Amino acid sequence: MSDPQVPADDPRRKLATAFGVPMESGQAPVQGSQVAPDKYTQPPSTLLQAQAHLAQQQRVPGAPDSLSRPYVLPSGGLGYEGHEGAVLVIPMRGEQEEVLAGAGSGLAASPAMRHVVQQCIDTQGIPYERLILEDWTACLLHVLSYSMGEDLIPLYPSCPHCNQQFDGSRPLSQVPCRVLRRPTPGEVTTWPPATSLDEDEDMRVLREMGLEGDQDGAEQVYVATDLHDNYEVTLSNGQRICCRYLRVSDMIQAEDFAQRSGEGNSKNAKTPGARLHSFIMARYISSIDGRAVGVLEAMKWVKQAPMFLNHELRQGIERRSFGYELVPAFRCPNGHSFRQQLPLNGAMFRRRGSATVH
Repeated sequence: MSDPQVPADDPRRKLATAFGVPMESGQAPVQGSQVAPDKYTQPPSTLLQAQAHLAQQQRVPGAPDSLSRPYVLPSGGLGYEGHEGAVLVIPMRGEQEEVLAGAGSGLAASPAMRHVVQQCIDTQGIPYERLILEDWTACLLHVLSYSMGEDLIPLYPSCPHCNQQFDGSRPLSQVPCRVLRRPTPGEVTTWPPATSLDEDEDMRVLREMGLEGDQDGAEQVYVATDLHDNYEVTLSNGQRICCRYLRVSDMIQAEDFAQRSGEGNSKNAKTPGARLHSFIMARYISSIDGRAVGVLEAMKWVKQAPMFLNHELRQGIERRSFGYELVPAFRCPNGHSFRQQLPLNGAMFRRRGSATVH
């Protein structure tokens, strides 16, 4: 049984989208992505920082791929001790395309997607399974952009209001992205707190519009002194939930859970059900009221807590998220506004016209 309604800002989308499967919210996935090798989503200063950092990595054994290019992760290296967040992106070769072509879609394609991204990213010392999911997804998009050779994501959504399909294509640099950077001397953090129960309504609307942080096109830059892997969300009942960032290792666990629970078989592969959604939510939780909990106790809390408390927790997690907006906004020719999810699966790696819109 699939989750009937999952809001566009639900943090569970991050892991579900990594599987290439839509979260059930009445929104269809849109067609895939093609982006050029000579375009970057960071401002020039950030790119120069990446190049300078990578220039210092010559002591690392093994020559880099001749076609690799630098990319600064959205986390800015925060969350990886002793790392500046600069990695190398390598374009796919024919052998990786063959892996994706035979991978199917949805949950069934997840291991193949992880394999391809691992082959096409030189993490410069970050253990691959320790990559934060938001950083991994950004790497996926940049592997795609480099491999396809056009600075354009071909998107052809269908309006849910009038059913009209239209060309909503856009450059990757125009897809909203939250990025973090360390402060310069005298700067204060602009990273919003996870708990904002008394937040002014106008401030909440501006935040949801993505108008907080320094703007550079579609990029929203936040100053952060650290990216704590445990951040606290205080709920309206006074309960304190400590949350963590999901990583590639959590994606692997979710794949295993989906297979063992029956939600990863061929019949249900395209739509993860409520059980997998609950597992994803439970993996965010590291402690409750100051007491460390394992995934079993966290899952019990998710299943038994009132819906409004689960919603408050999801809002807190979303406030501390970063990386690309995977459910971008569109406006159809008839003036209707709506959001649709990017299909981060093998279809995005196929040439224009080959991916379908459901």
